Amino acid sequence: MSRRSGGSDICVSGLGKKIKTASKIEIRKATEDDIPEIIGVLQKSLGDTLVSKTEVFWKWKHVNNPFGKSPVLVATDGNKIVAVRAFMRWEWKDPQRQYLALRAVDTATLPEYQGQGLFRKLTTQLVEICQKDGYDFIFNTPNQKSMPGYLKMGWQRAGRLPVYSHIRRLFGVFLSMAGLIKKEGATIQSDWESLWRVPGISELVNVYPFENSLSTNVSVDYLRWRYQQVPVAKYFYLTNDGAPKLLIIGREKRSRFGREMRLCDIFLSPQTQKQTTGAQVTERLQHYYPNVCTASALRQNPFCKWSSFRIKGPWVTYRDLNFMGKNTLHNFKKWAPSLGDLELM
Repeated sequence: MSRRSGGSDICVSGLGKKIKTASKIEIRKATEDDIPEIIGVLQKSLGDTLVSKTEVFWKWKHVNNPFGKSPVLVATDGNKIVAVRAFMRWEWKDPQRQYLALRAVDTATLPEYQGQGLFRKLTTQLVEICQKDGYDFIFNTPNQKSMPGYLKMGWQRAGRLPVYSHIRRLFGVFLSMAGLIKKEGATIQSDWESLWRVPGISELVNVYPFENSLSTNVSVDYLRWRYQQVPVAKYFYLTNDGAPKLLIIGREKRSRFGREMRLCDIFLSPQTQKQTTGAQVTERLQHYYPNVCTASALRQNPFCKWSSFRIKGPWVTYRDLNFMGKNTLHNFKKWAPSLGDLELM
């Protein structure tokens, strides 16, 4: 997996001396020694959420990421960290080249320091630094509360990620929505280390199936980090016997519709793309009794042929830095993120 040439673990170009802001607050680059205090700021500011805020998860995202270590800024009052802003590195590719991107993820301000504009100051400063460092664009999936702030800082809406939802067990959906006990299938157990030893797996995941569209710059190292090593979720994989022609990576999710199999990434060999239908693929999951299967509707894969319906997924926004590719990202015209590219970050 490629890393930014000449990059350090934190973007610092353009900072120079500490930047004075309101009151005694100063902005500086973060170091790995700051991580315990940063986690404290996240916990005090955001409280308990669906995704845990721990040092292990922070290091997975911002230190061990195969795309490189994250640019992070902190605001300090004396020796005390009072706010943090982090962008996580990402790489996209199309048939012509690779693109250096960032995902706007962790940001928090201690309650007693909120209302001083630290979120905007940290974000604006980090955007300027990363633009000078040659990154192409920033993307993220803000909630309705944070969306207005991003739009005021120059972010634009790419749109809501379209998702295919395929009902496998209609009766199970009815039972789940009625709050009745439903039948649960076996949990999928995956031996990830065995997958990486399969001859030909690297070639399969490096097949570029999305003509003229941006997709994540996938490698075995990326998949190992993203799905095996992630500390906040358990993913499964399914593949065929023998030489790999098909790889499905997903996770189980409980929703009001009952048991959902979220298919995060799907890799098909060129021959399999022509022969496989979405129904054939989801039949592999039938033993596990999913009520619903979901997958990105942007991917040119068999799931576009499902007898299924499209639903609206998360809002996706972007901030152009050096990409100048608004027409590519806007309304996903030439951009095909998977569910795995956007969830749990």
